[in-house]
Amino acid sequence: MNFRPHVSAITRTKRQIWLALLVVLPLAAQSSDPFQQAMILVQQGKIAPAIELLEKLLATAPSNLKALNLMGIALAASGRRVEAGQRFEKAVATNPNFVPALKNLAANELALGKRKQAQSHFEAAAKLAPADPMVNLALAEFAYEARRFSDAATGYGKGGDLLYRDPAVVLRYATACVESERRKEAVAAIMRIDRPAGAQAHFAAGLLLTRLEEYEGAAQRFEWAETNSPDPYNAGYNAALAWFRAGKFEETIRVGNRLKPPADRQGELLNLVAQAHEKAGRTKEAYESLRKATEINPRDEINYLDLIGLCLEHQNYELGIEIAEIGLKLIPESHRIQLVRGVIYATNGRLELAEKDFAQAAEEAPPEASLPIVSRGLMLLQMNRASEAVGLFRKRAQSHANDYLVHWFLAEALIRQGAATGSPEEQEATIALQSSIRQKPEVPQTHLMLGKLLLKRGDLTSAAKHLEAAMRLDPKDTSAIYQLGTLYRRQGNAKRAAELFAKVGKAKSEEQDQANAGTILRIIREGSK
Repeated sequence: MNFRPHVSAITRTKRQIWLALLVVLPLAAQSSDPFQQAMILVQQGKIAPAIELLEKLLATAPSNLKALNLMGIALAASGRRVEAGQRFEKAVATNPNFVPALKNLAANELALGKRKQAQSHFEAAAKLAPADPMVNLALAEFAYEARRFSDAATGYGKGGDLLYRDPAVVLRYATACVESERRKEAVAAIMRIDRPAGAQAHFAAGLLLTRLEEYEGAAQRFEWAETNSPDPYNAGYNAALAWFRAGKFEETIRVGNRLKPPADRQGELLNLVAQAHEKAGRTKEAYESLRKATEINPRDEINYLDLIGLCLEHQNYELGIEIAEIGLKLIPESHRIQLVRGVIYATNGRLELAEKDFAQAAEEAPPEASLPIVSRGLMLLQMNRASEAVGLFRKRAQSHANDYLVHWFLAEALIRQGAATGSPEEQEATIALQSSIRQKPEVPQTHLMLGKLLLKRGDLTSAAKHLEAAMRLDPKDTSAIYQLGTLYRRQGNAKRAAELFAKVGKAKSEEQDQANAGTILRIIREGSK
């Protein structure tokens, strides 16, 4: 289940928010001062009389900085940006340290497409006024465009309240924080986007929160995005999926039940709702939802895989076989359904039928699919045909050197075959496990197996590294805890060993079956996405 991007996602086009903020003019009371009168006229939007008044003022005082700056603002407001730029340039030439004119010159250049000059003048303004919110926001936008996310995040953070006037800018700030590993800042920024911000902003916020694994916040944003969205189902599905990831299964069902998917997406919604029902303990509803999904889209193998997985979990083997056979009739080319039927046979002790299904799946699968061969090899091991399994895995490893699964189970087969410490077979198993770990270091079982081999060999330092990795990746694996306790006891760390043994209790240290049905089903399903 993957979050689906919005069909009209927010673009990264810069919205140049500072253009509307060329200068913050103080409210002026009625005055006989020509400059004050001109300022009032600009504030009131009466640009033509303001320009006329300023022209008279500048005729008598051509170097008046405030008047030059205000004239530039008035000219820019009337669309005469080239003339506005000339007035800002004159003000800066008169006093290079006059920050208001320097900022407005940069903003005006940006509006004229003179990006290089604009950036240079914003940088000059930053040296004179390093805390100025508008200058920091402008430079943050340049840094963001250049993918200098750390600099961008710092600049946006100095934008003050000005930052939060535009949800698109807030989202760029949050993105820059995510990219520069400032998680808390990213979440805090997104949470300041109010509900009226609009569908696109909330959908983008939901995607960012999903990246941060803040699923409840993401779900809320996706639900807000449904309103006025050009694709309300897409937003709603992402909300349901985020609720599921957050472990809020009743919320998943609530959202799922009210959505109205297009015909080609009914199956995905039913599948998600089914998984939520199963997690909520309503197996009957889960079955019904998945059955309906297979009826709506009979050629979507994911629904069959999940339905068969449900049967396996509840040990309803005959129903699982029946569903697999239905699936194979409708999708005869699906090696994955063939494979899971073999898993059911294997789980139910019908090893000959399982081995046959795995062999058939291996023939039908594309060359890069290794799981059918791995599964067949494991069945050979369970049928006490270890030498055949080793040969099968060795051959596959030669042609697919970067397949972590093949190296993993080649080591498993060699160990099951009885590889003695120091033997060539034990060395081959060690090399295979090291290769598997290099390719996919997040698999706890390979770390555990390698740790055991190294422990038997007496390499306690290396063994500890892999056993600790196994325990970190799967804290509930009592075998890893037990082995690590044994290692610490051999090192003389009796206190730490006792702590680990206390966690294990009566757990045994014998080899465990690394290829249980759940593991195989998970890998099969992931491969079918």
